[in-house]
Amino acid sequence: MITTGVMLILDNIKDCEVDLLLGIDPVQDRVDFKVVKEKLDGKVCVWGGVNSAVTLRSTREVIRRAVYEAIENLAPGGGFILGAVDALFKDTPSEGVGAFIEAWREKCAYPRNT
Repeated sequence: MITTGVMLILDNIKDCEVDLLLGIDPVQDRVDFKVVKEKLDGKVCVWGGVNSAVTLRSTREVIRRAVYEAIENLAPGGGFILGAVDALFKDTPSEGVGAFIEAWREKCAYPRNT
């Protein structure tokens, strides 16, 4: 699992032929989803996309936008698992988790193989 510095080593990750990159965090690591998708070129599955420590403590609309942005940028062509980075902690607000799930349900019918 990598939650910081991933942008600097994307080429190395692809070259190592790993199956999964866990911990794509747009907030604390300032990950650019479009660059991640382009550089990994469908060779590595990406898991993450929504920050748990900051985003899941925000408003429903902020959480919704974060979920939509992750799905819209990382899901096309497959190889994406939406998840909260690093994890859901016992003090993560249940309202934030609920908003995360609700946004995923709204967007979950995205085209996976386009």
